[in-house]
Amino acid sequence: ENMSWLDQADGTRINIFGEGGGADVASRLSLLSGTEVPVLGQIPMSVALREGSDLGQPIIASHPSDPAALAITEIAKKIANDRLGLAGKKLRVSL
Repeated sequence: ENMSWLDQADGTRINIFGEGGGADVASRLSLLSGTEVPVLGQIPMSVALREGSDLGQPIIASHPSDPAALAITEIAKKIANDRLGLAGKKLRVSL
């Protein structure tokens, strides 16, 4: 899995942060917490995402059809629909 990527004009992707990072973190959190911690999604990088972040304008409001906005919306739906959640659970994670 890609943690995040940048789509190129020719259809290829540049994996800016490498591959598999999100899955690795979810796997480690699952092991440490004793509870399944799924990967909620992947957010592609885009110029609109970067520009909106610099200006403090959420991409979901400024460019709702951008692939990053669509991915963020899907992740938010998953979080909103999660009735059990991990709130209040100790994940035993240290730096």
